[in-house]
Amino acid sequence: MPKNSVIISILLFPLVFVASVAISQERRPLSVADVEFLLKEIVSRKRVAELIEERGINFEATGEIRGRLEKAGADTLVMLALVRASQEFVKKKFEQQRRLAEERRKAEEEKRRVEEERKTAEEDARRKEEERQRRVERAIRVERERRKAEEEEMERRAGMVLIEAGEFWMGSNDGRENEKPRRRVYLDGFYIDRYEVTNSQYEKFMKATGHEAPEFWSDWSSNEPEQPVVGVSWHDAEAYCKWAGRRLPTEAEWEKAARGTDGRKYPWGNGEPDGSKANYYFWWIFFTRTAHVGSYPKGVSPYGVHDMAGNVWEWVADWYGESYYQRAPSRNPNGPEFGPYRVLRGGAWLIAFYNDLRSSYRHAENPTYRHHYLGFRCAW
Repeated sequence: MPKNSVIISILLFPLVFVASVAISQERRPLSVADVEFLLKEIVSRKRVAELIEERGINFEATGEIRGRLEKAGADTLVMLALVRASQEFVKKKFEQQRRLAEERRKAEEEKRRVEEERKTAEEDARRKEEERQRRVERAIRVERERRKAEEEEMERRAGMVLIEAGEFWMGSNDGRENEKPRRRVYLDGFYIDRYEVTNSQYEKFMKATGHEAPEFWSDWSSNEPEQPVVGVSWHDAEAYCKWAGRRLPTEAEWEKAARGTDGRKYPWGNGEPDGSKANYYFWWIFFTRTAHVGSYPKGVSPYGVHDMAGNVWEWVADWYGESYYQRAPSRNPNGPEFGPYRVLRGGAWLIAFYNDLRSSYRHAENPTYRHHYLGFRCAW
C-alpha cells in the first residue's frame, strides 16, 4: 500500500471519531447528511477544509488532522469514496434485512391466515356434520314417532268400527217420555268397539294399573275370557277407556252406532227380537248368563257392531236428564253438565221386555253402581 494511503487511513478514522464526539456549543457533530454532502462536493474537486468551514463542522480541536486532509489530495477522495461505498453497502444491507424481515412478517401473517382459514373450514365442516347428524336424528325421531302414532292408532282401531260423520234419527215419539222428541242429530265421525269389553281385556287393564277387580269377578257364570266384563261401575268403565287410549261413547254416538241413519227400532231392523238376534230374558230358561261377545251375528247393527241389544247394559259418557232431548243441541250433544245418574243403553240378558231392547231406550243408574248385568264398550 502507498505511504500516502496509509496516512489517509490513519487520519480518516480519527476524523470520524473526533467528529462524532464533538461537543462545541457553536458547532454541531458530523452527521450522515454532512458525509453525503462532502462526498458529493469532493467529487466536484472542492477543498475539504473549505467545505468543513462552510458546513460549520466542529474541527476546532483537530486542526492538524484538517491540514493533513488538505495535503492528502486525491488519495483523500479515494478514501472518502470507500467510506461512501461502505455506507451504501450498510444501507443496502439494512434495507435487504428490512425487506427480508418484512417478507418474513408477511409470510407469518399469510401462514396465520391460511391456518385460520383451515381452522374455520374445519369448524364449518364440523358444524355442518353436526347439523346433518341432528337432521338425521330428527328425521329418525319423527319417523319413530309417526310409526308409534300409527301403531297406537291401529291398536286403538283394532276391533273398532268407523261411524262416519253425518245425521241420524235420534229418540222416538212412540217410546217413553224421556225419548221424545224424535229429531235429526248431526255427529262428527268416530270409532266404536265392535264388541263389548271382555274379561280378558279387562284383566290386562287390572294387571297394568293395579285397578281393583269388578264385582262378580270370580262368578262362574260370567268369568270366562270372552264374556263381557260385568260388575263394573261407570268410574271403572271410564278408567279402562282412558288406560286404553279411548273414551266412553256419548249417548248419541251409542244410539247412532246401534240403529244407523234410517231410524230403525232395533239394531237389525224393525222386527221383534228372538233368540237368534239377542241374549235377553225371554230365553232365560235356555241361557242363564251373559253370552260370549259376538254370539248373535244376526243381530248386528247397520255398521256391524255386535250386541247392541241384550247381553249387558252399557255405560255411556252422559249424565242422565229426563227431559234433556227437549233442549239438547242438534249437533254433537254431550248430555247435561251434571246430574245424579249416568246413562245406560242396550238392555241385558235378564231383560224380559222387547221394549227395553229398542235402540232409543234410555236407562240410568248411580255411577257407583255395580251389578252382574252392567258392562261397557269404548269409543274413540
